[in-house]
This record gives sequence, structure tokens and C-alpha cells, in this order.
Amino acid sequence: MDTDHTEQTVGYARVAGTEHQDNREKSRGLRTTANVSDFPMRIRQATPYDRGMREFTTSTVPLTDGGGTLVTVGYEHRITVHSAWGGAGRVVLAVSAYGPRQPYGGYETCYLTVTPLGVSDVQREDLGVTPSIFSGPDGAPWVRLSLLTEGQDRESDGLLPLRGREAWGDPVRTPEFPGDFVGWIGSRAFWHLDDIFDDRRPARIQVAEVDAGRIRVRRPVKLPLPQSHVAVLCAEGDYLAVLGQISERASVLRVLTPTLTVEREVRVGTPDGTAFLQPVRVRADGRATLLSVDGGGRVALVRLDGQGGQQDVVVGELPSSPFAVWPVTELGPDRFAFRFTTEEGNGLMVIEGEAVAALWTSAPTGYRQHLGDGGQRLVRLGEEWAEPILTAAVPTGAGGYALVVHPQGDAHSLAVLFAT
Repeated sequence: MDTDHTEQTVGYARVAGTEHQDNREKSRGLRTTANVSDFPMRIRQATPYDRGMREFTTSTVPLTDGGGTLVTVGYEHRITVHSAWGGAGRVVLAVSAYGPRQPYGGYETCYLTVTPLGVSDVQREDLGVTPSIFSGPDGAPWVRLSLLTEGQDRESDGLLPLRGREAWGDPVRTPEFPGDFVGWIGSRAFWHLDDIFDDRRPARIQVAEVDAGRIRVRRPVKLPLPQSHVAVLCAEGDYLAVLGQISERASVLRVLTPTLTVEREVRVGTPDGTAFLQPVRVRADGRATLLSVDGGGRVALVRLDGQGGQQDVVVGELPSSPFAVWPVTELGPDRFAFRFTTEEGNGLMVIEGEAVAALWTSAPTGYRQHLGDGGQRLVRLGEEWAEPILTAAVPTGAGGYALVVHPQGDAHSLAVLFAT
């Protein structure tokens, strides 16, 4: 790895000369900061629990072959990552930045915008906690978060854009729904929620609709059994698809209309030994590509022709038997990635066409990139990163992606590894 690197310091605060803008944004729950393109710079922020400096330090290290950049973000106290969003060459992280009496002291919810050059922007959330970032109707990052309501025991969710909240008025409160964001069909956004503890319960989908500058959240709809564990948008963009397991040998792929009625069902024969099966790309006519990972770590693509025909194509292997496989992240046409955990650690596999394009696995002090010629390269994070944890993998545009990593335990830092 190239030793050339840069360091910078960035904080968040009410900036002198911008108080009017700050108060307007605060009324919508978000406190913005100055542009931090000129480094190093320091911005002070007074908080209820700590009147001192709140700083993030950043270092950037380009990889030797030009295939990526490692960005490490440090913080003076404990920091945790809630969610991540990627696009247009940047990653937006929702984090909790704790005070000096961690982990029992107060914390602030912040959004860090990270590029290969470092942290370019920090924003503070005042309306709620545990935000989940998703793509809004305009393609920009929005958040779904638990709203803070004084005197109420029951939490409620709110949907808001990350920027420009003054155009949307006060957030619409809706009962908490901790589902996974699926995507948009026209003006409707969809979230999918399953029950990982009881397969006898149906999965549910919630719909939020944007109409004339207002957000309306509909009551969740129960889907037919068997329970699905993930939902995807169909390639045409006008339908959804869910996959449910009938038995150890068979599953059913359902294509749903925007009103959540079943348009089509396709029976899927589960490949022998499959431990994890999930949709990658589905078309409204039933043609689909599924990802299969068996108990030994063999990775295969299941191709469905929509007429009952099926072809299983083995594309690679994980380093060892998987404990868990996360839903796929689409990176581009016929290119996707998925996270996994094994007894040895965690990692990310990128598949393009019917071949493994990249494989990353955790190692003491960093991540190991498995190269196509059988070689390996270790991207070192530091001695304190004895057991790095892969929190998220997000697309960054043009087929690129980023790994979001933090150390195990009481972390005072995180890292974003930009790769192509």
C-alpha cells in the first residue's frame, strides 16, 4: 500500500455568520455545518453533555495499484455506526458520537459525508435517533428515524430528507416499523419486514407515498405465507419480488404489483445443500437470478427462465462455511456484492456476470483482498483493529463500492474502504 496519506480535522457547530440558516434548519431537526473543503479546520459545537471540542480526525491512504482509497475517521470518544448510504462517489454514515462518560453518557446523532479525500461534511440530527438512510424520491439521501417525543412512551417513526427539510414541513409521525428499505415505484416507497424468530408469521410491507409535497404512510400489509426474508424491485421498476421457502427442496418466487397483490408465482428448486437463497434480479415475467450459498461455502447463481426451467451455475467459494449471508447490494448491470460471516471472521464477495470479481476477508489488523492470480494483499487498518467488523457495503457509482468497517468493542474510530 502506498504510504502517502493526508490528515485532517473536522468538527460540527453553529458557525459564526450563519445563525439564521442554522435556526431555520434546526426547526426541521437538522443542524448543518460549514463546508470543510479547506483542511485543517476546527468548528466548535456546544452540546448538553459536553461543552468542549467535538472533533473527527481523518486520514486517507491510496492503495498502491490505484484500485481504491482507505479513509480512517477517528473520534475522541466512543462512536457507533447505525446505517450507511452510497452514491455519486461518496458515502453518508449515520453515527452516534458519545460523550466523555461513555457508554452511559449522552450522545449525538450525526451524519458524516465521506469521500476518498476524507470527511467533507458533518451534520447533527436533533429530531430523533437511530436513523436509517435510504434513497429518496430525488435519489438523494433521506432518513427514517425514531422521533424524540417528550412525555410519550411509544416511539414513532418519521421520514425526512437529509437536506432541504424546510420544504416538507413537520415530519409525519407513524408507528415504528423497523423494516428494510426496498426502493421506489413512482411516488411510492416500500419497506419489508420479516420475523427472524418465527417463520410461521407472514412478512409485511409498508408503503409511504409522496403526493403534492406531503408524505403519507400507509398501514403495513401482510404478505402470503411462506414468509419472505428479503424483497427486491423488479428490473422493470414497476413490480416487487419476494422469495419464500416452502420446504428444504423448494421455494416460491412471487412477483407483486405496486398495490401488493400477487401477479405471478414461480416455483424454485433449491440446489442441494443450500443454506442461503435470495433474489438478486427479477423480471416481471418470472425470469430471475437468485444467489445460492451452501453450507460448505459454495456460491452459485440460480437462473430461472420464467417457464419452469432452471439452471444452477457455480461461480466461486467462500473461504469457509458461512454463519450468515446478508442481502445483495446491486452495484451495476449484472454486478452485485454480498456480505458474509464465517468462523474466521467476515467479508465481502463481488460477483460480475458469472465470475467472482472481488473477495475481501477480515484479518488481524485489517482486510485481505484475494487477487485473481491467487495472490493476496493486506490493507492494514492498525494494531487496534484486531478483529475488524464489516458494518455495511454500499455502491458508490460506476460499479464502485465501499466497505464500512469499525473495530470490535469500544470503538473510537471507523474506516471506509473505497474500491472499484
